[in-house]
Amino acid sequence: MALYESCPRRFFYTHVLQVGGRRTATAFMHLHEAVRSVVAEVIAADTPVSEQALQDRAAAALAGEGLADHGYSAEFRDLALVMLRFFLANRTDAVAETPVALTLNFGGEEIIVRPDEVLVRPDGVRAVRRIRTGHMRSAESKDVGAAALMLAVKQAFPGAVVELVHLSDGETHALALSDRELKGRKDKLAKFLGDIRAGRFPAEVSSRTCPNCPAFFICGQTPTVPCKKFA
Repeated sequence: MALYESCPRRFFYTHVLQVGGRRTATAFMHLHEAVRSVVAEVIAADTPVSEQALQDRAAAALAGEGLADHGYSAEFRDLALVMLRFFLANRTDAVAETPVALTLNFGGEEIIVRPDEVLVRPDGVRAVRRIRTGHMRSAESKDVGAAALMLAVKQAFPGAVVELVHLSDGETHALALSDRELKGRKDKLAKFLGDIRAGRFPAEVSSRTCPNCPAFFICGQTPTVPCKKFA
């Protein structure tokens, strides 16, 4: 939904037609994929991880991404370990719960929200978290994706907090949207769902972002017909 908010046409190519090409993965992108795989392993296992075990898992993940023999393998390892150590320190003393998919209903439509991690802090407060390996974007805490997460958490876990974790920044931000902001985002989500069903996918033309879009060379006019993709 956040992608539809930024560019409905890109949403159309990515999630409806599932075309548009794929960016060539750089070594730095492989680094982030390796970190994501270790984070997922830690969340799934929910067992204490020693420093040596962390280093071993990071080395295996980096090797799996083809970075073991890279000229900057030592630097990539150090970057990965900085992010992973922050992730582990950030969940110290918390009790992990198995993350489950949450749902939001809009009339006949349903949005599925999948948190990355759910923790219960020592004070008893539940923290539902979205974890990203990169840096936080300026609008990330205010877009409809963040609002959908917060609305789903408020419905499933009253009193819980929602956190956005960015490992490259080494920071965790509590998501805070006022009731007025949440209502506005909820109305916007409902409108987006209606537009998707109606087949409305206008392009948000930008000389800055369009050249980086995987669908840049095939982007063109699309017919306005009802969309059955998500039925």
